[in-house]
Amino acid sequence: GFRPRDWSSEGLPIIRIQNLNGSEDFNYFAGTPDPEWIVEPGELLFAWAGSRGASFGPCIWPGPRGVLNQHIHRIKPLPMVRTRFLFFLLQVITQEVEKKAHGFKDTLGHLRKAELTNWPVALPTFVEQDVIVASLDSVEERLRVETYHLECLRETKSSVMSALLTGEVRVRVDAEVCRE
Repeated sequence: GFRPRDWSSEGLPIIRIQNLNGSEDFNYFAGTPDPEWIVEPGELLFAWAGSRGASFGPCIWPGPRGVLNQHIHRIKPLPMVRTRFLFFLLQVITQEVEKKAHGFKDTLGHLRKAELTNWPVALPTFVEQDVIVASLDSVEERLRVETYHLECLRETKSSVMSALLTGEVRVRVDAEVCRE
């Protein structure tokens, strides 16, 4: 793991668990990295420590090229396994993996590599893996679009409520509606 004394304002980004969860706030390493530390975009990573339900789990690293920090495993699929298929498979077993995690608090856990790699799974052919991945990618895209739409609706609701509650917009009630 990189300690604060290893951090720099330039160099390769140090990939931490928060970065696997979407944060673009990086510390940097300006030294000469061991080639084993280098992470390229598209590699499968697994956060094996942190808060249950939040930090654990797989991530296909979107980039940039960086160096691997502690509490993250690099997962290299066997030749007969597609990376994206393994990503989805790891998402499925993450809840069970979290149950086996141990730690000093109930909410914070750590996982040994064997507790992650010893899961027996059925392995479909490449063609079947591709079909499964295409279906799940479609579901993820639909979820992304619907989540964006929901956020837009929430923003609209908030704006309309603000305008109504401040009196910026007045509502006239139809007299006939009030009589009913």
